[in-house]
Amino acid sequence: MTDTRVELENMYIAHIWGEAKMKLLLENWRKYLDGLEVDCEQDGVCIVAAEEIVKKLLSDGVEDFKVIEGYVWLKDSDDEYPTEHTWIMMNDGEVIDPSVAQFDKYGGVEERIYDTAYDADGEFYGDSKTYKPVEYLELPV
Repeated sequence: MTDTRVELENMYIAHIWGEAKMKLLLENWRKYLDGLEVDCEQDGVCIVAAEEIVKKLLSDGVEDFKVIEGYVWLKDSDDEYPTEHTWIMMNDGEVIDPSVAQFDKYGGVEERIYDTAYDADGEFYGDSKTYKPVEYLELPV
């Protein structure tokens, strides 16, 4: 076998392994994150949860995701403004957000806002931000 062929085969194996690892992660992400010492039902926990999830994913070699500092509208809410919230989104669109449980007592999340947020009257409220994993960990506290 030529060196190029061996290299290509190794790249293919790494690609297949990466896909299998990602599939397993997405199918079992709640179990994957059980070791985190974060109360995901506590109000305001999303930033801490996101930081811990980013660290865990990076330590396992998973880098194909981004951190969203966005907004959510709650179900059956009379709120005039969306609620700030932070979550993880894999590059394939899958959302990892164990801290969404903090909204269960308010009826849950009706809509995630990934870009510009407007209040109930249609007035500008704020812009969501998207970060690469390492970039998110380097943000000032």
